[in-house]
Amino acid sequence: MGLCHPAARSARPGVVTTYHLVDRQWVPDVPSSCPLAAPRTSCRLGRHSRRERKTGPCHPLTVMRCRTHGVCFSLHPVGYVPYARQPITPEAGATGSLVGVVSEAAAGELWPWRPVAAADGSESQRGQSIDATNERATGERGWRSTQAAHVRRAATMTGIAGELDGRCRPRMARVLGVDTLLLRELAGERRRKGWLGVAARAAHSVVDAMARIGTSLFERLAAAGHVAGLWGPVSRCDGPGRPLRPLFPRPGRARGHEAVGPPTRQRHR
Repeated sequence: MGLCHPAARSARPGVVTTYHLVDRQWVPDVPSSCPLAAPRTSCRLGRHSRRERKTGPCHPLTVMRCRTHGVCFSLHPVGYVPYARQPITPEAGATGSLVGVVSEAAAGELWPWRPVAAADGSESQRGQSIDATNERATGERGWRSTQAAHVRRAATMTGIAGELDGRCRPRMARVLGVDTLLLRELAGERRRKGWLGVAARAAHSVVDAMARIGTSLFERLAAAGHVAGLWGPVSRCDGPGRPLRPLFPRPGRARGHEAVGPPTRQRHR
């Protein structure tokens, strides 16, 4: 399966794993391989450092060093992709997820406009006083422009963005596990109407269709974001000492989205 954006080929790979709170410190499940390892192989890994975060997870991230391939990589909590300030999905107790922001916008819960200076020196929000009783008037969770940026990112991740061409949308549909026709219809509706609420409802419809499949919502969205060029390939550690599992099929693997989802046992006939 091909990628839709050239940036996806050169972006650095990311790794997600489960963190556990041990003696007031967040400790990750450490894999046995790095993102550059061949399937079902192990590497010589060691802990390199702990990286503080100003945004995103509210705890330091463990950085691993692979002596086999000479690379270092961070272990991100499940729900996050590399360099993300917020989780994609509300997994492992994470709050303020991208899916949650889209759900709010789809329901008509829009964030306030950033205050602008009036001629008399006072501030207002598109004609509304910021001294309102509504707590959202303070921009506590962000301004409308920030919410719109989140929705645009979700539109790309769910395959309904206008910049995705006709060849890319079937690939996105396969990774997301939804019908290509659904993505085309929602993308057309978003293009015709164009305002924030329509885009949010379209992205939310894709997420709802994915949720009915019963597989990991985060894994499919993380794989789709890579296909669309938002970030590099993401692999997941399914337990301590286990090799990494790529969420997007590597070159030479079976077609389809078999790489997405935890490994399953197969009966030998």
